[in-house]
Amino acid sequence: MIRIVSWNVHGFVDRRGRFSPEASLRVLEELEPDIVALQEVEDRRWRGQQSLHWLADRGGWNAWVGSTLLRGDSRYGNAILANFPATRLTHHDLTVHGSKSEPRGLIEIEFSHRRGPLRLLATHLGLGRRERQLQLKRLLRVLGEPVSGRVDVLAGDFNEWLMASKLLTKIHAAFDVGTRGRTFPARRPLFALDRIWIRPGSRFSGSRVARLTGGESDHLPTIIELTE
Repeated sequence: MIRIVSWNVHGFVDRRGRFSPEASLRVLEELEPDIVALQEVEDRRWRGQQSLHWLADRGGWNAWVGSTLLRGDSRYGNAILANFPATRLTHHDLTVHGSKSEPRGLIEIEFSHRRGPLRLLATHLGLGRRERQLQLKRLLRVLGEPVSGRVDVLAGDFNEWLMASKLLTKIHAAFDVGTRGRTFPARRPLFALDRIWIRPGSRFSGSRVARLTGGESDHLPTIIELTE
């Protein structure tokens, strides 16, 4: 089984306002993921090293940064953690210039696995509806057509509040299976902002939303499992 997690970690800041990569580490260690797509990563100096690599070293993962903002010694944006080696990594700019939202990006990364390649697209879409629509067009161009023997995974925070939105309908059409669990706000989840899709659907084993008890983020982690 391959377990993939997508989680908006809210800058590693808990609901008490504390910067705590340790709290995020505890959650991820409990979930035991093989691959993690993180959003709102505040990657800054923490106990002698960058916080993302501090987390990765203690969890035993490889780490890849997909920052969209640089603030002094801090890099902010998306990140990937994984147990597998990567054979290819590409960063795509999804920023919609002229919008009021912050810069956005897409990480495209391909992993080597004994069952064949697994390609992950990880992102955090913008807050504006038109902005998300334009970002989705770029994302779907990167996705392209299915490749025999390869698993494609799309994961992230899509900032889409409406269950039957045109954006979600287009993504559903491009993939075979996707998660639907409510992830935001964490204390009383009402909206499925955080999602994971896969193709082919024959590799789908199950999905769920993890619960948080310590206020580690304002989003809940969403999880999908693939058969080996």
